Amino acid sequence: RDFDFAKVFNLPIYQVVANGTDGRSPLLGHPLRGQPAAGGYGAPAPWPKVIEGVEIALDDVIITRSPKAGLVVASEGATVVALETTLTPELVAEGLAREFVSHVQAMRKEADFEVTQRIALRVEADAEMRAALEAHCGYVTGETLALALDFGEVSAEATDLNGHAVKIAVAKAEP
Repeated sequence: RDFDFAKVFNLPIYQVVANGTDGRSPLLGHPLRGQPAAGGYGAPAPWPKVIEGVEIALDDVIITRSPKAGLVVASEGATVVALETTLTPELVAEGLAREFVSHVQAMRKEADFEVTQRIALRVEADAEMRAALEAHCGYVTGETLALALDFGEVSAEATDLNGHAVKIAVAKAEP
């Protein structure tokens, strides 16, 4: 019979099922804190445990790791790392701004601008891309050496940046 011990042992990442043990689990020592249970990294006393009226011996337990939705989990020995992979609107906007900066930097290189050359930057973009660029305007202008980030019509070919059609005009800034 399978038991979900997550609630019983307050384990947000793991699920434990009956039938054997791998000796590495929060039940047998808390690897998330890096501290073994009493008696070393093995079975804490007392075993057996009684859960839902069923006596469970240490030899009856197999520990399986099941990450919660939105987490990617990796472990080695007693170290466990969980990364949240959910993309928030803020992270998506930051990613769009970074992709935009990367593209402008490539345009600067293609135009053979000096590394320290200040530029005039004009952009025509959809509402989501514009909002992302406005939210990260300081980052965009700082990284690209643009004097300002201007929005309006651009007579250039559209570029696809993460699914957004963007027109970009880059020119040397007037002193």
